[in-house]
Amino acid sequence: TVLPVIAKLEHLPGHVAAALAVEAAGADAVATGGPPPAMRVDVARAEAFAGVLSGPAILPLALRRTHDVAQAVRIPVIGGGGVTSAAEAIEFLMAGASAVQVGSAALTDPRAPLAIVEGLAAFVRERMLESIRDVIGVALPPRDDDDEVPVHSRPR
Repeated sequence: TVLPVIAKLEHLPGHVAAALAVEAAGADAVATGGPPPAMRVDVARAEAFAGVLSGPAILPLALRRTHDVAQAVRIPVIGGGGVTSAAEAIEFLMAGASAVQVGSAALTDPRAPLAIVEGLAAFVRERMLESIRDVIGVALPPRDDDDEVPVHSRPR
């Protein structure tokens, strides 16, 4: 295809190895926002209901996956999982995401994505940054290699 290929990782062990594999296979970007598996039991019926865990509860897990993957790959990383505010979106950007997904927050407030974008713009103005891109990867350790620095890596 001539269209960009974005591989969305499932929440499984080995997310860094999976990200490296999709990068090697030619993916244009990798998304780290796959929710972890979860389950509840209806006690009255003694029935199990399997699904996934999403929303604010998974933010720390998703943020860690984004940080780990951003350190390993050279392609853009799309972070997501539990983002409900501009501050949380900024955390993902600082952890190395080039873009951020907003999902569950939009289910409870359809205007949440707009409020997050407006919050990002306010952050840029308040900090007198040229662009929100200035925060991408600032929480990543510096790279050890001499290759070209990717868009999602902290400047050297």
